[in-house]
Amino acid sequence: MVERELLARFSSKPPVGECLIDAALADIMLPFNERTASRSAIQLPRGSVLPVPPGKKARLFLHWCQPENGGRSDLDLSVAFYDEQWHFRGVCSYYQLTCKGSDGSIIATSAGDLTDAPFPDGASEFIDLDCDLARQNGVRYAVAVLNNYSGMPFEDLEHAFAGLMFRDDVQGAHFDPRTVALRFDLAGTNGVFLPMVFDLQENQLHWLDLYAPGGFEFNNVETSTATISAVCPAMIAYFASSIRMSMYHLALLHGAARAQRVILRGDGTLRALSRHEGEDNASFLARLRRWNPQDVDNAPVMHEAPLFAALLDADIALPENSIVYALRPGVSAATIAASDLIS
Repeated sequence: MVERELLARFSSKPPVGECLIDAALADIMLPFNERTASRSAIQLPRGSVLPVPPGKKARLFLHWCQPENGGRSDLDLSVAFYDEQWHFRGVCSYYQLTCKGSDGSIIATSAGDLTDAPFPDGASEFIDLDCDLARQNGVRYAVAVLNNYSGMPFEDLEHAFAGLMFRDDVQGAHFDPRTVALRFDLAGTNGVFLPMVFDLQENQLHWLDLYAPGGFEFNNVETSTATISAVCPAMIAYFASSIRMSMYHLALLHGAARAQRVILRGDGTLRALSRHEGEDNASFLARLRRWNPQDVDNAPVMHEAPLFAALLDADIALPENSIVYALRPGVSAATIAASDLIS
């Protein structure tokens, strides 16, 4: 019923000759009730999954600044480690600046604990995570935790944000904007954020964007591990259950309703499926979901006319006046937001 309604709604939009879709959007959730979501540099809906580049070091960062006449505020950045069964394996935090694996190797290091962020420079905390070493030491999940330990609410600070860099090494400048993969603002009252979980076995990052005002009745990761080990796997399982539609499936609906040909991009290749003469939208959608090899053009040439594109990364030049949704900006500018794809 909902699918028929969406096909009918999208078919009333301007038709396009071609629709280009990134297969990787299957891991990006459709935005739903995102009023509580953290404002971020890329609009990543809660429950989405991003690939973790192999061989890279992860550097998590936290920055905050008190107002010019504001009181002292202490924010803390921690990473908690769990095995495949979500048994606690260790922590890197303000009270334990290094976390060692079972073989004695250092899997995570904190740059130190700052308890004051005076105007105008503020304060920054960093944690470096060696994903490969952690995995070799039996760690599967690494959970980032941001805690407003004491002081002003997030929303009353001059600014407060956190994020993640993927780096080839951990030398040089602490902050390198070229390596930033994710950045998000901290808002709300005093509380605790669980923004993301690294699955080191699958090389994936689960964006959970969970916030608990006042905390989970705890002041550090070690005393909260029971809550973390219950909430995080439950949220990951919920979003993996396909209860929520992905951006990929929404883009397929647009392609079936508006395009004569849909081009799928994934694993460095392009493949295309064309609408049969007289084929209705529902039948075309069914074929787009199957991608039967006998129907597929495995060496499609993109036309020069404007098209509709739904991309994870806008790293491809597209014809002028194309309609573009892109999670991450790049060569081509996004012209619509995720919410525009639903309306």
